[in-house]
Order: sequence, then C-alpha cells, then structure tokens
Amino acid sequence: MKLKTIEEELKKIKAAGSNVTFPLYYKGKKRNLEVYEVPVELLRFNYLNGRIGTEVREFAITNGQKLEDLSIDEINGKIHNWIWEKSKNENKKTLEDIERKRQIIPGIITRDGIVVDGNRRFMIARELNKKGLNRQFLTIILDDTYEDGGDNALQIKKLETEIQLGQDEKVKYGAIEQYIKIMDFIDNYIEVKSPKMTYEELVRLMNIKGKEKELKKKYRTGKLMLEYLKYIGFPEMFSRLQNTEDLFLQLETIYGLYKDGKGIAGWNFSEVDVKNYKYIGFDLIRWNYNASNKNKGDWEAKKIRDKYFKNSATKTIFSNPKIWRDFQANIEDVEDIEIPSLTEIVQKKGVSDADAARAIDKLWADSAAPIFKKALGSAEKRLIDKQNKDRPSEFIKDALDKLGNLVNEDLLYVEGKVVFNDGVLSILKHEDKIDENYLKVDKIRKIAECLKKNLR
Repeated sequence: MKLKTIEEELKKIKAAGSNVTFPLYYKGKKRNLEVYEVPVELLRFNYLNGRIGTEVREFAITNGQKLEDLSIDEINGKIHNWIWEKSKNENKKTLEDIERKRQIIPGIITRDGIVVDGNRRFMIARELNKKGLNRQFLTIILDDTYEDGGDNALQIKKLETEIQLGQDEKVKYGAIEQYIKIMDFIDNYIEVKSPKMTYEELVRLMNIKGKEKELKKKYRTGKLMLEYLKYIGFPEMFSRLQNTEDLFLQLETIYGLYKDGKGIAGWNFSEVDVKNYKYIGFDLIRWNYNASNKNKGDWEAKKIRDKYFKNSATKTIFSNPKIWRDFQANIEDVEDIEIPSLTEIVQKKGVSDADAARAIDKLWADSAAPIFKKALGSAEKRLIDKQNKDRPSEFIKDALDKLGNLVNEDLLYVEGKVVFNDGVLSILKHEDKIDENYLKVDKIRKIAECLKKNLR
C-alpha cells in the first residue's frame, strides 16, 4: 500500500473519533489522547527505533543499501524477525498474554503509520493474525511524523526514549542500543550549529545517574566502540559488541587519561605508545570476549582489566617501559593471523552476516589465544618480580629452581656435578636459537660471577 494511501486511511480512522483516551506526556505537556483500533496492514515498524538500531545499521553496511529503501512489506518482514529473535522467550510470553487478554496498553503511531511505541505489540498482532485471529492494533495516532524533520522528528524521538526508558514492564534496552541513542542525540541535536537540546535535557531524558559527566563518558565510549568495529573489519556491526561494555568503559577511561597526559604510568610514554595502547586494548577485548573458556585459561575479563585496563604506576603492563615493549613484541604474531572474509563464511555456511562475523571473531580469538596467554603470562611474572625487587634472595632461588629443570638435580645437590637432562642440549643448540641462547647464558654467567665477587 502506498504511503499516501496509508496516511489517508489513518486520517479517516482518526476523523471518526473514539470514546477511549490514554494519558501521554508529549511536547512538554500531559495530554489525554484518543485511542483507535487500526488494521495492522496500515502500519510500519519503526526502523529508527533504538531497540533495533544495531540491526538497522548492520543491514545498511552489509547490504550496501538502507533499510528504508526497501518496500514496506520487506521492511516489516525483516524487522518482525529481528524483534522476535532479539527476546524470543519474552515475546512468547507476551504473545500468550495478548492472545488471552487482548492488547491492554495502546501503542503510539505517527500520522503516516510508523510505530513510535509498541513495536513488540505490533509484531505480536501480526503473529496472531497469521493464526487467523484478525487482531487490530490499539494505538494513539499523532499529528506528527518523522518525515516532517526538524523539531517534530526530535519530539517523536524524545517521546520514544521517554517511553522506552520509563516503563519497567518493557523488555529493557541492551547496553549497546543506549550508546547508539546517546550518539544520535548528541551528534544531531546537541553538537550542531543550532542546538535543539542541551546536555542537561538529555541526562534527564536518558535517566543517566552520573549526570552530564557520565553522559559524555558514554558518548566517548560509543565512539570508541565504532572505532573498534572499524578496526576489526566489521564497521557498524553492533552485534559484535554485545556483552563487551565493561572493558570498553575501562579502555575509554584509561586511554583518555594517557591521551591527556594525566595517567600515572611511571615513565615518559609517547603519543605512539598511547595509540598502541588503544589498539592492543582492542585486540585484548576481541580476544577475551570471543575465545572459548578453554582458550582463555585463567585470563578472564577481570584479570585482564587488572593487568591492562587500569591506571597504575607499578601494577599494569603499561606501567613499565621494558615490560610494555616486550609485551608488544610478544604479540606481534597476532597481526599475521589469517581469517576468511565475511562473504566467504556467508556463502560457505549459508548463515547471516551477523552469524558469519561471530564465527570469524571466534576463529581469530582462538587462533590468537596461545600468543596472548604466553605474552600476558610473561608480563604478569615480570610485574610480580618488579614488585618483589626488595627480596633479591627470592629471585636467586627462583632462578636456581628454573635452571634446575635443565639438569639432574640429585647429582647437582649430592655430588656437585652438572649433568644435563636428556635432550636439553640438542634443544638449546637448535640452529635457529643457538646464538640467542648462547648470549642469554653468557649474561647469566656474568651476573652470577659478579654476585659471587660482591658476596665474598
């Protein structure tokens, strides 16, 4: 059905009037607005809805066209499936409830049939109609539409946000959808030549507990997430961010401190170091949130946060220049990991772009696991050694214990003889490593001889 026809049909329904009203706070005023029964075929899902913002952006990126460029039936079909799959268990409960009790809370639509509030209830009505129940959608019809642009579009977005965040019985926004909505308001209505909103107003609208400071932190974190998605090769594919919020918030805080020269790392790091800190942070996030538990070992998010995403002068990898440089060198092989393209996975497995991206991230993360675990383990040990630097006797004992693995310890401690265990020398003499191992042993010798002289 054409949009003009839809608007004309809705105008007729509204002109017929209604005996039912529902209170709504809109455009700065509480109003009692009439509620109508509208055939579902006159309605469209709201592709601007923050709850499905991730899917809409991903569709545009992976398909090379905007969702709104499709026909109304195609748009409705895709969004119907997205909303159903996003909270399937909750949707099944809602379907059973509305089938038994019918719709109680009305939705809200624009004058041209876009559902501002009630996309889930609209989806349920469509599902019930598939069963032949011929349900209509109970809704308020606004005089405005998104197509009006300017202040009207902003007012509708404000209304949608207030409703979505203000009703406890609703399925809650995902963490990522909140960041998308904040970026939308700030980029399009606050940080513009002629602002239509203030930060204070957006804090109230989004119910941000930490006020303007917390709101701006969320905005910067959202931008960092966008940069991360571009960095890993999945621009604006927000489904790859689910459940990653914690480490991104940590990275935004610490990276911001270092970038502004306010971090307390105990050395004079450069701008290049700070950029590398961010990009390695991206790699750690990708690895930690996508690798299997087996391939992460004991490096869960909390432990990585403590060793990397923390502002410390002594306890993190970035707090010591030598440890930091060696850590970078130890993870260089991550750059050589080869992974298939999104198109290859989609065509080979017949899955969606989102599922293909998930598979690629997991493949990359599991391949990177040995590199990260070894590099993190080495850095962690050296940090412990640095913290124990006032206990040199323990260093000597640790060094002796490790060197003891190379020889027959019984002969060493009983008879004072050095007899190497089977295979040790052949491994150390491997042609690729012999020069490197010789230099290391020579340094051990020099340190040992110097210690002997000073101890006597």
